[in-house]
Amino acid sequence: MWFQRSLAASPSFHDAAYNLTLTYYHARRYEEAVKTGEKLSAVRDSDLELLLLLFHCYAKLGHKEKAHQAIRQAEKEAEIPSDWQQIARGYEQLSMFGEAARCYRRLLPEMRKEAWVWHGLAWSLWQEGQHESALSHFKYALTLSRDEPEFACSYAWVLLRQGNWERSWRIFEQVEQRHGHPLAIAGLIESAFRQGWLGRIKPLCDKLVKDKNRKIQALGHYYTGRWFMSRGEQEEAQRHFSLSQQCGTVPESYLYSGLLHYHAQEHTQAYDRWRAILPVQ
Repeated sequence: MWFQRSLAASPSFHDAAYNLTLTYYHARRYEEAVKTGEKLSAVRDSDLELLLLLFHCYAKLGHKEKAHQAIRQAEKEAEIPSDWQQIARGYEQLSMFGEAARCYRRLLPEMRKEAWVWHGLAWSLWQEGQHESALSHFKYALTLSRDEPEFACSYAWVLLRQGNWERSWRIFEQVEQRHGHPLAIAGLIESAFRQGWLGRIKPLCDKLVKDKNRKIQALGHYYTGRWFMSRGEQEEAQRHFSLSQQCGTVPESYLYSGLLHYHAQEHTQAYDRWRAILPVQ
């Protein structure tokens, strides 16, 4: 309200317009944020923070082409490494991993000793299908930052997807013991599913469900749902998928929930679940 009053008193007060856009964004009123931000962008098109803010609004609304245009324009204004890091992560959000890799490579000459640059490049290369190159980059990131649990988890997830279950399990187990990191717990659960170790899964799920972070709780309920599903207990599985959806956004919970409805001949409910995770056009 006060930002709106400020603009009413002085329509050219750009700081008030930016802060109003930011406020709309944090209030999840993305269409209003876009309307205000685009009006400001017409007179401040070289404002990096505004372009990145508009990018996030477009991405939330599912306007991929506009988001792409905003992030491309932001590149022209990027100067420092943190700018390029945000832009690279923006491309990752759009699943444009080739573009993300290009941004990380741009940082390498001057930031070769920064593990997050190598990790970001490795993840983008992996998503692009350049698996061998990605693995070597993950390893190098770990040599620069041995105690970073997220980097170790990324490397272990890659090993898991390659079918190297035993080695990935050891890494996830070490990270979970040292840090209690939820990504490591999720990795142990996924590895146990693939190896048929169903008896090990439920205690790991309970750890995630009991976490204070609702997004981690959502992950825990999702895996608990899958565990009940593997036992043929569809009602309990559906309950946990619903709890996952209430706690946070785990798209797979909608997928599996829809499958249960579909197999129960509840096609309308299945459609509603699947529609919730379809890209917005």
